[in-house]
Amino acid sequence: MKITCFITGKERNDTPEERVRQEVLKKLHYEDQKEPFSPNTISGKALDKYYLKPLGLTRDDVWITDIIKCRYPKEEPLDIYHNKVKFNKEIQETAEKCCELWLVEEIKQAKPKVIVTLSDKEVYQRLRRVYKLKTPVKIEDAVGKSHNVTVAGHSTILFPMIHPDISRPEGDGDNRKLKARRKWSVFHEKEYIPNLKSYLLAYSIGK
Repeated sequence: MKITCFITGKERNDTPEERVRQEVLKKLHYEDQKEPFSPNTISGKALDKYYLKPLGLTRDDVWITDIIKCRYPKEEPLDIYHNKVKFNKEIQETAEKCCELWLVEEIKQAKPKVIVTLSDKEVYQRLRRVYKLKTPVKIEDAVGKSHNVTVAGHSTILFPMIHPDISRPEGDGDNRKLKARRKWSVFHEKEYIPNLKSYLLAYSIGK
């Protein structure tokens, strides 16, 4: 017996494990999406405080989107949120397809002058791979700098930045991701944000 993969459309062996996998993929696509970086979350508050405010912007001035168009389900029998390692393969496969199918359509319609990515190295590498970007291989060499790119025929500027959660200096809120915050937050404040601000001002964005 064969079943059709929800993501790829290819046939796969019909096993109990594969049925669960397909349910995970569907869940990742169909769960209701809330506002990315919701203002009442730690990451959302960091976005407002360490990105938008120093750039002289509000949420009304920017377009915020996500690669995966859902929230991970937190309830059994498919508690993906608390089992991301277990379902990592499905999550990554879904993210790749979301980039190929939906994110690219958003970019086509929005035609942004500047795209600022708020991510870790894994997401940065995925965008390079899916869109065949000619940007530095290492995120350390790309973050906080402008890069000319073309996505789906649309020429724009890519400005890779760190995830808002990592932009928080030590002492702000909880101790989550503290090691990474110690490494990146100072660069974010002293170098990356000023670079981004000067670039946006050149496009009359921010103040």
